[in-house]
Order: sequence, then structure tokens, then C-alpha cells
Amino acid sequence: MKRAYKRWVVLLLWGFLAGWVAPAASRADDAVAVAVQRGKQAGVPEQALNHILTLGYEYDLQPDEVARFLDLSREARRSDLPLDPLIGKMDEGLAKRVRVRTVARAVEKEMNRYRFVRQLARKAMDRNSIQSRHLRGRDLARMAKAASMGLQDSELEAFFSEAPPASMAQYAHALELTAAMKQSGLDFAKGKEIAFDRRRGNCLACHAIPGGVSPGNIGPPLIVMNKRFPSKEKLREQIWDPGQANRNTMMPPFGRHMILTEDEIDKVVEFVWTL
Repeated sequence: MKRAYKRWVVLLLWGFLAGWVAPAASRADDAVAVAVQRGKQAGVPEQALNHILTLGYEYDLQPDEVARFLDLSREARRSDLPLDPLIGKMDEGLAKRVRVRTVARAVEKEMNRYRFVRQLARKAMDRNSIQSRHLRGRDLARMAKAASMGLQDSELEAFFSEAPPASMAQYAHALELTAAMKQSGLDFAKGKEIAFDRRRGNCLACHAIPGGVSPGNIGPPLIVMNKRFPSKEKLREQIWDPGQANRNTMMPPFGRHMILTEDEIDKVVEFVWTL
């Protein structure tokens, strides 16, 4: 099987590079040739088509199975979805000896996830006056991967509806951290409750925070906090006594003045670190 398969794969590769596809010997091979041609017409990069053909040879796939993957790449290209991670998912599934039909369904599901995340991201971009050209395929792939780590659609909708102005890379990082925190089983809901409580943390008096209502603007928005602070310890020091870093700060020393207990500060740190 592989010897014959290799012969038509080589023919397809040479034909594609030359701008044509050689006639196939069978109806099944014709399906691959047609899929390659359609992919080329849709703008699927040569490297991506060759990668899928190579997967077909390496994993001894049937021609109709290769054509299925080629058609998926064409659909992704027409939908302007990032191809590399999708082809990587094909490779990963085949390497694990998962049935081709199951792998194809997984790729289709991933494509739908990309579309859903992109729709939510674009709404957030429009709301925050961010141009759509700033939504790169790499950032979309990162956000979609984070979304697959156990986040519900409602959680994604809440995340993007509450997201303050930021770059798409920052959105992706924040979403990755949110997913990682959920997978680790850490519960930061109590810290959020304390931070939003007007009688305790009252963080919204000065900061815009995702999920907060009627925030102030005296301080900077609380986003990508694990980038702004090198560690949770440094973030905790800032909350405990911000005067240590800036003597002229207007932020109250929540620890030194015992506005919050040590345990409450720990919980707020866990919450803010996820922003």
C-alpha cells in the first residue's frame, strides 16, 4: 500500500509545485488531486498542503482520508483560521493512533471553537475601539487552546464582555491564566468578592477590573497583573503597603492599616493575579 501511495504522493507534490496536478489512476486518487487543486485555489499555502500529503504517507491513510484533511484545510483557509495548529492537531491524533474520522471531527470542533472565540474577541475589540487587524492568528490559536481547557461558553462570554482595553496578546495571556487556574482547582471567587466589596477591598473605587461595575480611573486598570508584577509576593507587598514602592501613592495600605486581614489579602492576591 505504502509503495503505491508514495508514488501518487510524489506525483501530487511535483504536480502542485509545477502548478498542475497529474491525472490520478483511480477515482479515490482523483479525490486527492481535486482536494489539492481546491486547496491551492483557496489559497492554502504549499507547505500546508505538502504537510497533509506527507501525513497521509507516514500514517498510511486511504486517499479519501487524505482528501478529508485537505478539504478541512481549505475550509479553514476560507474562514481565515490559523492552519498550523489545526494540522498539528491532525498529526497529534494520528500519532496517537486515533481513528481518522475521530481526528477529523476533533479538527472541525477546534475550528468551531476558533470561530466562537474570534466572534467574542471582535466584539470586545469593537467595544474598546481596537482595529480587527490586531487579531493575529497566533493569538487566536492561544485563546482557542485556553478555551479548550475546561472553560464553558458562558465563562468565555463573561471574560470578553468584561475585558478592558488591551492587546490581543494580553487577552490571550489572561485567558490562558484563567484556564490554568480553573484546571488547578484554585478558587479565587472569595478574593473577587472581597475586592469588589465597597466596605472592604473597594478596588473598584480606583481601578477598572473585568466584571466590575462603575469603576474609578484614579489607578490603572487591573489587567495582565502577572506581567506587571514578577511574583505573587511582590503583588502582595503592593497591596499590603503600596507606600513602600511609592511614597506619594493614594492607594491605602490594606495590611499595614489592617483594612483587610492577612487571610483576606491572600485571597485578593489570588484573584488579582488572575487578571
